[in-house]
Amino acid sequence: MRSHLPGAIYIPSLRRLPTIAGSYAAPEQPIYLVLAEERVEEAVRSLVRVGLDRVAGYATPQTLAAYAEEGGALASVPVIDMDEMDAHRRDDGTQVIDVRSRSEHRSGHVPGALLAPHPRLPEQTERLPTDRTLLVHCGGGVRASSAASLLARRGFDVVHVNDRFSNWSDAHPDELRKAA
Repeated sequence: MRSHLPGAIYIPSLRRLPTIAGSYAAPEQPIYLVLAEERVEEAVRSLVRVGLDRVAGYATPQTLAAYAEEGGALASVPVIDMDEMDAHRRDDGTQVIDVRSRSEHRSGHVPGALLAPHPRLPEQTERLPTDRTLLVHCGGGVRASSAASLLARRGFDVVHVNDRFSNWSDAHPDELRKAA
């Protein structure tokens, strides 16, 4: 996942901004954006539509890069693919977290994965293990990127699985679990 300001929630596209910010940010929370200047107005409008009207400021990606060049602190979340997730998922020190929807999970999931649909993740973090590295996946990597950044913000040791779930399910049809 790209470098970001410590504690920031990564949202990969403006199209996903209202859903993810609406799920992860409190209405009274000030919001700071990092995006191209020509996209600020559109981003603010989409946030206001979901009740988030406390946009306190923004920076461009160039400003963030200059900040980093001057020694400003940035954070990142490790990124792996499904093959790497599969190699580590049985380790005692890891837990797979599936942030897809309940229906996606029911149609097939990694054995032992905990379901925590990404829009409901903020209220589900208390049930996640704090003594293991969380391997966070979704259907294609996008939802998992935001979920991983939220979990990192909350102090979890987290890895973003940036890959298609079908890459795992196609390679492991005998292990694919379906929920009743």
